[in-house]
Amino acid sequence: MISYIDRKIGALRDALTNCGMADDTVIIFAADHGEMMGERGMWYKMTMYEWSVRVPIIVSGKGISSSRLSQNISLADIAPTLVDLGGGDPKKLPVPLPGSSFKKLVETGADASWPDTVISDYSAGAVPGPMRMVKKGDLKLIDVCDHDPLLFNLSLIHISEPTRQEAMAYGVWG
Repeated sequence: MISYIDRKIGALRDALTNCGMADDTVIIFAADHGEMMGERGMWYKMTMYEWSVRVPIIVSGKGISSSRLSQNISLADIAPTLVDLGGGDPKKLPVPLPGSSFKKLVETGADASWPDTVISDYSAGAVPGPMRMVKKGDLKLIDVCDHDPLLFNLSLIHISEPTRQEAMAYGVWG
């Protein structure tokens, strides 16, 4: 599947170049959820563990930094970012958008005013009730209906040698 996506993105980039639009186009590649892939004996996306909620957001285009960001970014931040990258002001739209523009982050790699917070909800099948997560910096709070909340300090969790699934999911597998 990864090779297939790579070929499709390559074909898109080639088409943009052939049409003379490559310098005026920003490509954002993202997923709507991660996948447990057997980690902790779990499958699918129905948890708030990192394997399930951490997703790639890859931004490519003129003026975009090539660095990997450590800040928390939400899918809700994509729309305001596209408006901002297109020269508009996300705060002056007729209808307010949720999220914040991460334009400064992808252009410079830093933004002192970035909120660094992601909120996620899950209420579909296989959960006993609403499941919510708030992640700010390295701290993650998970609250599942009728269960004690879980608080993680992710800076204390170090995986010196990631499993093959983790490495492939985060794009670091050789």
